[in-house]
Amino acid sequence: MFAPVTGSTATLGDVIKAHRDLLPRPLDVAVDKIWGFTSERGRHLIEGREPSAEEAELVVGLASSIGAYLAKPGR
Repeated sequence: MFAPVTGSTATLGDVIKAHRDLLPRPLDVAVDKIWGFTSERGRHLIEGREPSAEEAELVVGLASSIGAYLAKPGR
């Protein structure tokens, strides 16, 4: 959540949907899909659908890259 920084409880998915200009198209859609994947696999665990270590590593790497991109001045 972004509350400590922005005072908002919006998730990254909420922010991307509300500010489509933050990422070039179609990367905005890709980030939305990544968010959906992590939400389904990480927060709403379904028996037999636990993320693998490789999937977790991939998503953490993607999130890190997205965060670094969004943190650049002028974003």
